[in-house]
Amino acid sequence: MKFDIRTRISFVIFSLLFNFLIVAICCYGQSTQSIRDSLLNNYCDLLIEKGFLDHNGNEIETNFQDLLKKHNLNQSEEAIELILNQLNYSQNNILDMPQYSFDRPIGYKLKNYGRRKQKGLIDGNAEGNGCPVGGLGAGAYERTISGNFRYWFWDSGNMVDEIVWSNQFHVYMKYGKKKIVQTLSTDHPSDKELLKKWKWDYQTGAGKYYALFPKSGFDYSDNPDFPVKIGVLQYSPVWPNNYKESSWPVAVYKWIVENPTSFPVETSIMLTWENMVGWQTKRKSPNTPITERIWVKRAKGNYNQLVEGENITAIVMKKKRRRFERKSDLWGEMCIALGKPSSDCEVTYTTYFNTKGDGKDIYKQFAKNGTIKENKKLIIVKRGKGIGAGLAIKIKLAPGEKMIIPFVVVWDFPFMEFAKDAFYRKKYTQFFNNNGDNSVKIASLALQNFSDWEEKINAWHKEIIEDRKIPGWLTQALFNELYILVETGIWSADLDLFTYLECLDYPMYGTFDVDSYASWHLLKFWPKLEIDNVNFVANTIKLADPQFRQYYYQVVNPNQVPGDKSDYYWNVIKEPGMIIHDLGTVQSYPWIKLNGFDWQNPNKWKDLNPKLPLRAFRDYLYTGKKNINFLVTLQRHLI
Repeated sequence: MKFDIRTRISFVIFSLLFNFLIVAICCYGQSTQSIRDSLLNNYCDLLIEKGFLDHNGNEIETNFQDLLKKHNLNQSEEAIELILNQLNYSQNNILDMPQYSFDRPIGYKLKNYGRRKQKGLIDGNAEGNGCPVGGLGAGAYERTISGNFRYWFWDSGNMVDEIVWSNQFHVYMKYGKKKIVQTLSTDHPSDKELLKKWKWDYQTGAGKYYALFPKSGFDYSDNPDFPVKIGVLQYSPVWPNNYKESSWPVAVYKWIVENPTSFPVETSIMLTWENMVGWQTKRKSPNTPITERIWVKRAKGNYNQLVEGENITAIVMKKKRRRFERKSDLWGEMCIALGKPSSDCEVTYTTYFNTKGDGKDIYKQFAKNGTIKENKKLIIVKRGKGIGAGLAIKIKLAPGEKMIIPFVVVWDFPFMEFAKDAFYRKKYTQFFNNNGDNSVKIASLALQNFSDWEEKINAWHKEIIEDRKIPGWLTQALFNELYILVETGIWSADLDLFTYLECLDYPMYGTFDVDSYASWHLLKFWPKLEIDNVNFVANTIKLADPQFRQYYYQVVNPNQVPGDKSDYYWNVIKEPGMIIHDLGTVQSYPWIKLNGFDWQNPNKWKDLNPKLPLRAFRDYLYTGKKNINFLVTLQRHLI
C-alpha cells in the first residue's frame, strides 16, 4: 500500500509524539517514585504527624498520592523542597525547639476540622489551640496559633473560651528611615471600634508556631518585612520530679532577637495586659457543658502599680477590695514584668490604658518611636470600665548582634473554689503564702532562674527524644497530651494531693476506672503524686456515704430500665467496701464529697475493686520495688 507524502509526514510526526509521550510518562513515573521513596525514607515521622501516613507508615486514603500530584516532579530536589515547605518542615528555628515539636504556620486555621456525627454538644473550632502555660494545680491559659490569649483555666475545673483582645505582644522596628509596627495577632476584634488604632492582622503564615510541652513559641523569622530575626519562647517551670516550681503560677516569655543585616536596627517589644483580678465566670449557655464558661468582667476598684528593682520592672494588678469573698478563684493579684538584658536598654511603661477604647492612648507613641508614654498615676477604675497596663523595652542591635529579653506573667490567685465554702489553698502557697500578694516575688525568681528552668526542660525532652524505641510522632503526642495536667489539674496545699479532670466536658476529678490505665504520666514523671493518689483511694474503702440519690440514666431512659432494677438507680452514694468511682466534681468538694458520678450506680461496678491492687502492684514494680510498706499498708485496707 502506498501513502502520499503528507500521510508519511503525519505518520512520522505521530510516531515521534507518541514516543515522546511514552518517555515522558516513564520519566514522570520514575521521578514520582524517586520523590516518593525519598520522602518515605527520610521524612516518615513528618508524614505521619501531618496525617498522610498512619502510625505504621501506610498511606491514609489517597492523601500522600494527592500531595505528590500538586507539584512539578521533573526536578526531584525542587519538588521535595516544595512539599516540605507545604508541610511546614524546618530543621532549624530561632527558638531551638526540638525536631519532633508540633509545628504549624502562624495563624493556621483548619478548613475542615471534623463534623458532628450526632446532635449534641460536640464543638469544633477552626482556630488551633496552643500549648498552655501554668503550673500543676496553679491554673493555666493558652496563647493560640493565631497569637491570641484565648483559653483560660483560672476558674478551677472550668474553661473560659474568650479572647482578651487587650492582652497582646507588639513589635516596633526601625532601620534607616523605615519603621515597622505590628500587633502579633493574625486576627482583629469583631468590634471594629475596639482598639482600632492597633496594627492588627499579622500576616498569616509569616513564621511558624511550635509546641512540645511545656515549651511552645513563635518564630517570626520567615517574615520578609522584618529586618531582624525574632521569636518568643513560652514555658512554665514544669519538669519531672519537681514538686516545687512545677506548681508555680508563672509564664516565661523569652524573646530572642538577632540582627543578620549589615546595619544597626532598633527593636522594641511591648506587652499589654488587662487587669483581670476579681473577674468571675458564668456558664456559656444552657446548652453547653457546665465547665464551658465566659468572663464576667467586673473591674470596679481595679488599679495597677509600678514596682521597680535592680533587674526587674513590674506592673502589679490589684483590686481595691481586699476582703476574701466567694467566687474567689481570681482573688489576689497578678503582674507583668521584664528583666533588662543590658544597661543601655530603654524600658518604658504605663499603669493605665483604656482597654475598652480605641487603643490610641498606648499605641500612638509606640508606633512613633517604640516607647510608651509613661504614666504611673494610681487610677482606680469605676464600674463598667476596663484597665490595662503596658511594658516595653527598646534595644539597638548592631550587625550580627543577638539579645535575649525575658518577660513574665504571674497570677497569684491562691485559692480554688468549688461549691459554696468549698475552698482549697493551691500547692504553690506552701512556698510563699496565701495572702495573694506574691506576684512580684514570683516574677523576680522567674527572671533570675528562667535559663536554668529551660535547661531542665531541655534535658527532659532530650532523654525522651533520644529513646530510639519511641518514634518522633509519638514523642510529640506523649509530651503535648500532658496539657491536661496544667489545664484541669488541682493540687491542694493542705492535703498535698493532686488530681485532674478526665476531660474538659466531663467534670469528675480522678475517675478511678480511667486513671487505672491512664496515670502512667504521673507515675513516670511525678511518682509521688501517683502513690499518694492510690493511698488516698485505699483509705476510702471502708467509708460510707449513706445519702440516697437518683441515678439519672433511669430518669433519661425510663423505658430501658426493668422494674426489678429500680433499687439500682435509687441507692446510696457510697457503700463501704467499694472503690470510689471518682474524687468528686467541679461543683462539689473534691476529696470530701466522693462519687460525684450520678449517671450510673458505681457501687455495682465490677471492675473498680480489682483495679486497685493491680494498679498498686504496678506502681510498686515501676518505682523499683523499694516501697514495700506501700503494699503492706494497702493490704490492711483490703482485708
